[in-house]
Amino acid sequence: MIFRWFMNKIFNMFQENKHESYDKFLKNLMDNAEDIKITRHTIMFKHNNKTYEVWIANKFYSYGHLHAVDNKFAEIQFRFRPSYKIAKELYNLEKKLNYKDTRVEDFYKGEK
Repeated sequence: MIFRWFMNKIFNMFQENKHESYDKFLKNLMDNAEDIKITRHTIMFKHNNKTYEVWIANKFYSYGHLHAVDNKFAEIQFRFRPSYKIAKELYNLEKKLNYKDTRVEDFYKGEK
């Protein structure tokens, strides 16, 4: 993770800008969400009767930005990337949740 993040930083290959208030928001979601689920592209946090989807695909170009709120795309002015510290916590949460893409297994099911 460190190497890829560092290379993105050197070549300024991040889709979103970082913002301190977004770090606080994302940290609050990770610490206080009532329910957390992982999908192929996002981690979904249910918090205060809202569902927030945070993008985890495209490491680390667009990693960690707010993708959607209650199934509606987040407006561009509310999209930021997390700092390295918060992105690392999100990455560790992602590994802990261990999303398994079953489409590959379903594709090869029955083939020997």
